[in-house]
Amino acid sequence: MQFLYYIPGAGAIGPKQLQAVGLADVLGCPAETGAIANGPAGAGAIAWASEGPRPEPPGSADPMRWVPIRLGEGVPAYWLGIGQRLFAPRPADLARGSMLSGRAVRLGDGNEWMIPAARLYVGEEFVPGVPVRHVLGDDGQAAAEISPRYVPLWAGAVEAWNEYMRTVAAAAEGPRAAELAEIPPAAPGRLAELAELAIGHNYRVGHWEALALGLLDSETIPAALRTLADIDGFEAVLRGNEQRPAGPSRDS
Repeated sequence: MQFLYYIPGAGAIGPKQLQAVGLADVLGCPAETGAIANGPAGAGAIAWASEGPRPEPPGSADPMRWVPIRLGEGVPAYWLGIGQRLFAPRPADLARGSMLSGRAVRLGDGNEWMIPAARLYVGEEFVPGVPVRHVLGDDGQAAAEISPRYVPLWAGAVEAWNEYMRTVAAAAEGPRAAELAEIPPAAPGRLAELAELAIGHNYRVGHWEALALGLLDSETIPAALRTLADIDGFEAVLRGNEQRPAGPSRDS
């Protein structure tokens, strides 16, 4: 199953209406919509993703739990619908048609979710794990840059890496420790936002959906960010270098 979304008082709804309430990115376009006469606040419209399993309509054998979503103060912008009889949406129900590769991470609902690795540690450097495009640079030469759609994810991976390095600095010694300690800490709630960003690239999950499913906590947020920034890959290479001889041995 997947989530349903109820917008009160709406007639025909399209991309602009979905964008206005923050649903366009979650659902993708085009989304499917329909009218409903007996929603949680009366007549309105419902929307759901066109990809994935079709949700059961309200009033079917699976009673709907409607949760009001307020984007600020005042009346709800929409209601999030979750089936009560059936299991909550699972990763396969919410997977996007095109997914970035990464690693499966078990999140708070007990299921494994494919978290994209936006940066990959290859050899001795990080390389993009997201699509890049080839463009003409200002110097008249060919250049490669992160495709615009993936710039926020790439930037999020850099933020996750900086937070990792800041925590490493707390246990480090010497001049490098002082340098790393100058990295500012992430703002409150920012690491959860980055984890939601990573999940949302592969699944139709935003902030409210992640909360409804209970995906993130003090253990799963770091696990997701380690994959997003390929910290595990970096540490694996580091361990390999530590175990490797410093240079060729000589017979005495």
